[in-house]
Amino acid sequence: MSIDLGNLNEDSGCIITCTFTTTTGMPATPTATTYRLDNDTLGTNVIPDGTAFTPPTITITGTQNTLIGNVQNVMRITVKWTDSATGLLNYTDATYTLIPLRYVP
Repeated sequence: MSIDLGNLNEDSGCIITCTFTTTTGMPATPTATTYRLDNDTLGTNVIPDGTAFTPPTITITGTQNTLIGNVQNVMRITVKWTDSATGLLNYTDATYTLIPLRYVP
């Protein structure tokens, strides 16, 4: 199941703050953290798989959040990380919706 982050105006940058937990909900320390960003509406990749980041934040630029077409675009960010205590590989994804600014002069 994906986490819904809500709506974002087209061409707006955003910062996504990640919290890493074990399957029992305990805090986890991640290693080898990477992510990718996809446009689910169009089925296209925006930021390639394996893009490294330093936890806890991922920055998405306004250019990367460009709306394609004049319809809402659902964006999916997928985070891959390894739990330093267990060595287990984990995947988490979240979605947000880009909203067109049709009526902004």
